[in-house]
Amino acid sequence: MRFLRLVGSGLKDTYSQFLPLVLYSVVWWICILLVIPGPPATVTLFSLADPRRAAQIPDWEEARTIFAGAFKRSWLIAIIFVPIELILIIDLIFFGGSQGLGILTPLWTLMTILVAIIGMYAFAVAGTMESGWKNAFRGAFYLLISRPFRSLFLFILVFALEFVMLFMVVPFILLGPGLVASIINRFTLDGLNVDVPDPNAPTEERSIEKVEKGDGHRGFLAGWRRNDVRGRG
Repeated sequence: MRFLRLVGSGLKDTYSQFLPLVLYSVVWWICILLVIPGPPATVTLFSLADPRRAAQIPDWEEARTIFAGAFKRSWLIAIIFVPIELILIIDLIFFGGSQGLGILTPLWTLMTILVAIIGMYAFAVAGTMESGWKNAFRGAFYLLISRPFRSLFLFILVFALEFVMLFMVVPFILLGPGLVASIINRFTLDGLNVDVPDPNAPTEERSIEKVEKGDGHRGFLAGWRRNDVRGRG
């Protein structure tokens, strides 16, 4: 099942970049607490957790450059996404249980989830594709519309992971943001049909060498036959 394969790839990305992601996660929490650097830190986290960077860990100078370049567009995403999501959550909490408006609870719940998914994708697209805020939302809407059930299951998975890790404070702080970003990135890149090369896959030259070594006798006979034919010619 492709959903599980993408989740597995995200977990593998987290394992292969464990220490850098722990560091990025801690810095992300600090930026969130400071509020102002929160949105650009989120875009930077998605960018640094991009599986296409697995072969080369970014240094602090590159991270700083990504952060500075993402400041304006990340805040434009946050200004649009966060207020809408907060309003929906507040409405769901205060009016969802009332007699008159209780029938609207399922609708509010669905809208809250859909907006959360769009925001999740928007930050991921902005980080992995270096998109401006308009293209980030375009990509987010495309991912949601083209793969609605996968997006819903991804949201449930992310929510479940965060809920479970919330009871384990250390993993929640040290690995939670990096793990979530790695998994979301896999779904984002796959949904946008972006190829992610495997850094552990052998190169073409290595594959040829492996075949020749694994089939040495046939390679010798083939070479001998070629030489024999040339000699006869």
